[in-house]
Amino acid sequence: MAKFDAVALTAVSGVAVPIFQSLVDSSGRVLGLFGKSLDRKTKQLVYQASGEYANRYAKRHGNLKVLGMRQPIDLAIVYTGVGFWDEADLRRYESLEAIEQSSVRGTQPPNGTTQSGVEVANAQPYLMVLGEPGTGKSTFLRKIGLDALAGKESPYRHNCIPVFLELKEFGGDTFDLESAIVREFEICGFPQPEAFVSLALEQGKLLILLDGWDELASESVNATIGYFENFVDRFDKNRYICSCRAAVYRHNFKRFTDVVLAPFEETQVREFIDRWFEDNPDIAASFWAELQKPENAGLKELAHTPLLLTFLGWVYRQEGLFPQNRAVLYRDVLGVLLKEWSAHKRLDRESVYPDVSLATERSMLAEIAYRGFVQNRRFFSQGELVQQISAFLSEQPNTPETIDGDAALEIVVAQQGILVERSRDIFSFSHLALQTYLTAQYLAERDDWEEILEAHLDEPRWWDISIVLAGLLQDKVDLLLDRLERNARSHLTPKLTELLRWVDTTTRPSAGNFRLEAKRAAAVFLTRSRNLAIASDDTVLKSLELVQLLDERLGNALEGNTTDRVLSIDRARTFEVLQILSEVNWKTLIRQLEALESQVPTSAQSAEARRAFRDLVVPLWYDALKLDRSCIELSDPDLSAFNHYLDLNLLLARCRRSAGRVSDWDSIASQILK
Repeated sequence: MAKFDAVALTAVSGVAVPIFQSLVDSSGRVLGLFGKSLDRKTKQLVYQASGEYANRYAKRHGNLKVLGMRQPIDLAIVYTGVGFWDEADLRRYESLEAIEQSSVRGTQPPNGTTQSGVEVANAQPYLMVLGEPGTGKSTFLRKIGLDALAGKESPYRHNCIPVFLELKEFGGDTFDLESAIVREFEICGFPQPEAFVSLALEQGKLLILLDGWDELASESVNATIGYFENFVDRFDKNRYICSCRAAVYRHNFKRFTDVVLAPFEETQVREFIDRWFEDNPDIAASFWAELQKPENAGLKELAHTPLLLTFLGWVYRQEGLFPQNRAVLYRDVLGVLLKEWSAHKRLDRESVYPDVSLATERSMLAEIAYRGFVQNRRFFSQGELVQQISAFLSEQPNTPETIDGDAALEIVVAQQGILVERSRDIFSFSHLALQTYLTAQYLAERDDWEEILEAHLDEPRWWDISIVLAGLLQDKVDLLLDRLERNARSHLTPKLTELLRWVDTTTRPSAGNFRLEAKRAAAVFLTRSRNLAIASDDTVLKSLELVQLLDERLGNALEGNTTDRVLSIDRARTFEVLQILSEVNWKTLIRQLEALESQVPTSAQSAEARRAFRDLVVPLWYDALKLDRSCIELSDPDLSAFNHYLDLNLLLARCRRSAGRVSDWDSIASQILK
């Protein structure tokens, strides 16, 4: 028997056996089953049932299988401890203006502090766990149950038997919680389960985990709440943990402490990844590194929601990388929110807006996302959302003449988890990445998307929109890439044009077997390094990143050449091998640089000595490359224009990668850095 199975059996039987013994002691008989004490055979029966109960709990609630997984994974392996927000953080904002001024990208309050979830569960006997979809409410309840079965080594410090019940399984007007608990023990072969549960409740030996108050049938909610409060009052020695979507929770149970699950912090994201890929630390490190890349900021934001991090981990394990087309990934995430989660909700949406398909709901959300994005707004008042939803639905066929916009908003928020309430009557999209995707989708469905995008191409906040849009346009993506290339070229100054003329002239006839546009980017990288430029600037790393995006082989070859030294003999040797610049006598240059190695100034020498040495070295590079120094020494306006030009070319390359197949790419690429 596995270690956990043995410990769990002990945890259950350690509670169960004394209860059965007390049944004997109190009556001298247990409905004719036992004598005045538990004999060996009866104890064995209790132990067997206890083992079956622990094993059944672990099988039913100890695995994780979501979002298309074919095989479940052990919850104990990947589970990462969650935290709850402090009340002060939940009430930090009182106005739309205060939230708009915040620079928070995700869903966590700035400077927010969290309390350990298991510590709160230890301290509070009656706990209502609230949270947005995917924050791990159900998983937290199931894991606390597993902890309760883990004996003395458990972080959960109370000696009781967990009973996990999903409230969506209860229908109609009756909610007989005690009978439901009895069934859990009866299935596992407990003798006289009714008597056992009755005494266990009286003695306070159960941890009752009720998952999904938001999933109760609407017609039975009020009666169920009343029944449950009476139940808790009657059996108040037991411990209770319930869960509910924050957007749906409208009833404060008198004896319960309400807490809200916080999104994962950075350390929790990393811990989850390490646990998920415990069998392959190299993949874990690669996954984490991918999330740190600037172009993956949207994915990193999603990763702070446990369920979506699970989804990203599953995708990465299947493919070994993230899809280059981010639109596909965001579409799948949105599909989970719109379809899979909403399918479990029992909300009376038909009376509010009947015959509205998921595609129509997606279009409605896309319109809201776009209008907010154009105005550079993430947050919306309830009034404006009600107005937008009502106006949209009124244009759909088969909608009622009078639309209750408030009811429609309530259903959208409760059902999907895409729009969430951040503060009283103030809403936003649950993730900026989803607002970005929906905005891009809105553009992709419009005939005038080119004109709209053209007006915003010089605004960095629109660049993520362009990347996602490239993955949605399919056969029209060439139009987007061509427009990006022409926009980038419009920022060239005469001096930059002169520099790029040299770049094209020296790379075009070269022998290196790499894409020509990548060779040009490599030449720009060389000219912006300290070998030639007076000082390094952002154009160095931008041009190197552009090489990587345009030709990965060449990018990898240059990866070790980022260290800037005045001599840079290693860099000269690398470029000699790559053969991406023509008519350069690298052997002569390398010999000249080697002759100066003994004269390299130390850090202790004066700045004047270092400048004098540099004045010896730089002309050697200029002469070898046949490059006019005036092309390199850029004014501040020229340097600003060059940075923006490289930014737009990086955007072009990222859009091309997101789009996948581009029919006219060679023609578009031929103009890059030319």
